[in-house]
Amino acid sequence: MNKKLLVNAGLGVAAVSIAFTGWNSLGSSSQSSAAVATAQVTRGVVLASVSATGNVASSKEVGLDFGAAGDVTEVLVKAGDSVKAGQVLARIDSTDADIALKEAQANLLSATEKLNEAKAGLTAAERAQLEISDEQAQAQISSAEKSLQNAKDSAAMDVVTSKASVDQAKAAIDTAKATAAQNAIQYQAALDQATSQQATDLAQYNADVASLATATPVLASAQSTYDAYTTTVTNELADKDYCTTNPSSTGPSSGIACSSLASRTSQDQAAQSRANSVLSDAKSSYNTYNSAVTSGKAKVTSNQNAVTNATNNKAAGLLKDNQAIVNAQTASTNAQNNQAATQLKDKQSVSSSETALASAQLALRATQAGDLVKLEPAKAAEIATDQAGVLGAQATVDTAQKAFEETALVAPADATVSSVSGKVGDTVTGTSTSGSSGANAAASTSSTTSTSSATSGFIVLTDLKALQVVAGFSEADAAKVQVGQSAIVTFDALPTEKASGHVVSVDTTSTVVNNVVTYYVTVLLTQAVDKVKPGMTASAQVVIDQKDNALKVPSSAVTTQGGQSTVTLETNGKEERRPVVVGLVGDDSTEIVNGLKQGDTVVTSSGALPTAGVGARPAGGAGGLTGGGAPGGAPGGAPIGGAGAGR
Repeated sequence: MNKKLLVNAGLGVAAVSIAFTGWNSLGSSSQSSAAVATAQVTRGVVLASVSATGNVASSKEVGLDFGAAGDVTEVLVKAGDSVKAGQVLARIDSTDADIALKEAQANLLSATEKLNEAKAGLTAAERAQLEISDEQAQAQISSAEKSLQNAKDSAAMDVVTSKASVDQAKAAIDTAKATAAQNAIQYQAALDQATSQQATDLAQYNADVASLATATPVLASAQSTYDAYTTTVTNELADKDYCTTNPSSTGPSSGIACSSLASRTSQDQAAQSRANSVLSDAKSSYNTYNSAVTSGKAKVTSNQNAVTNATNNKAAGLLKDNQAIVNAQTASTNAQNNQAATQLKDKQSVSSSETALASAQLALRATQAGDLVKLEPAKAAEIATDQAGVLGAQATVDTAQKAFEETALVAPADATVSSVSGKVGDTVTGTSTSGSSGANAAASTSSTTSTSSATSGFIVLTDLKALQVVAGFSEADAAKVQVGQSAIVTFDALPTEKASGHVVSVDTTSTVVNNVVTYYVTVLLTQAVDKVKPGMTASAQVVIDQKDNALKVPSSAVTTQGGQSTVTLETNGKEERRPVVVGLVGDDSTEIVNGLKQGDTVVTSSGALPTAGVGARPAGGAGGLTGGGAPGGAPGGAPIGGAGAGR
């Protein structure tokens, strides 16, 4: 899995932890008197980078000039056209070259006929023997030529096949990365949903527990009241029976006169009925809240299991997706290695076939030389002279053929036309040299850097698949840049596009731009971006240092004075100034080497904290990899954190 995905995944888990801590804080009895932003100490990637602006350029260009002199008769392409290898781009007047070629071919035919006439002096048997030897040698040449052509055809087919395998393997990497990115979103969504449900059910459970605690004394009070009235009514009914059986008595022992007893009993029975109704309501409320607490406790336990399962599923899924990417990258490497091995084997096969053809041609010449030895002594010198005449005529034909081919300018490879410096009617001088070969022997190539000169030629071709950015860095930033460091490139004209790359060169000498010492750095793009063209303005962000799985805090939480770094640690609602040892200071976070542990809470902005016993302030949103989220946030800040400005 690439490092960016791991960083985002780690920050996502940390942000969820911060958000949950903030939610728990909501249960406190009061808020702090002033908002204070805090963050938890987490583990993740700390990145440090430097940026500069420059321009896109091609790293591969070729300038083509005619190998012969003449007037331009055709210009078949224009700037911006895409051309294929072997495509004719322009022509000059070939009339003289065509005439010279035909004359050379006629001279070769004449020299060959003269040689044949000289050989005609042989006897029929000798001539037949020589012809057979020649035919055998010619057959060997034909066989060698066929083998050479077969080797070239096989090599061409292998190029297509191996390229298809490499392309397929690279596509598999892109598919695996896309799948991993989509899965990471789904894993996080499932975890967020489980966490949110847990928070909702826990809040309801706490509310039901509080309600049950309130309902319990109410039930006890109602029961006590009902029991008191029940006892009173029971005693009064007994007194009523006493008065009935003792009418002459002054009254029961309770002291209530028999004449008043009936009225008092009726009143107390009504009170007993009301107390019973209150008791019934209290029991109903108590049972309702008790049932809710029991059910809520089960839900909280179930939700905790769901959060744990979602966390485990996310970790397992990320590991599986990362392995899929590694497997795809391994397959791509194997395909590229197989491609290189096949190309080497095919090159060796073609070389062997060429050697065999050369040997066959040498054998033919040896046979022909042997035939001369067998001629009559008087004709040997003449035949040798005629043979030399044939060889000379053939060399003239070869030279004329080359001159004719040089009247056409041919693309040596697939590319895009960068510039055309001539037009029909212009006269070119030609730049052919004795050591050149082919129709475009005068082609010259260059690799564009900050100090290279522009490529020149009648037609200049550019490879748009090999782009780079040359950016000027200040001397302070340039001192931190090294060849091989990774970079992210963005484009002013394409604000939604970005490309990865790496540093391939850093100028050793400075250039003064507007009285500022500048060093040019070349960043080669390692991925293609549609619509990017040479000359576009681009920004290169070079990663100069990186720590993985580092214990880190937001840089705003660290204060350094006199070489001593400190942070404000929040524990149980109180602040404590804590000295720390810092490591890498990144773009938006700082590595903590000693003094803190994962899960500690640090203050990232000043403000009054509550006194002992008062609830802790709510946690705010955490920033993402490409931005620093809001430092404080609303109570119970977003689970993933506030969106920060992109770097």
